[in-house]
Amino acid sequence: MVQGTIITIPDPLQGKTITQIIAAVMTLLAEIGSGVAVIMVIWGGIQYMTSGGSEQRLGSAKKTILWAIIGAAILWSGKFIIDAIDYILKGVK
Repeated sequence: MVQGTIITIPDPLQGKTITQIIAAVMTLLAEIGSGVAVIMVIWGGIQYMTSGGSEQRLGSAKKTILWAIIGAAILWSGKFIIDAIDYILKGVK
């Protein structure tokens, strides 16, 4: 038996708080989601241009563009939501 041996375990979170971890995840999701939203808006535009005047295809194209914009807005507001929750839980910094 060896006495005086110190075992250290590295901190996997590197000293970050849960709020910082969630903010990092939200930032990553916003970056990925922004790319997807741009692709979906382009896809909706292609659907719109190739609809040939069909009301059903025009409606589908408009819905694609609308939901892509709504999804992007929700993702981009993630940082604001996290800051608001942090403010409520911690109080004024």
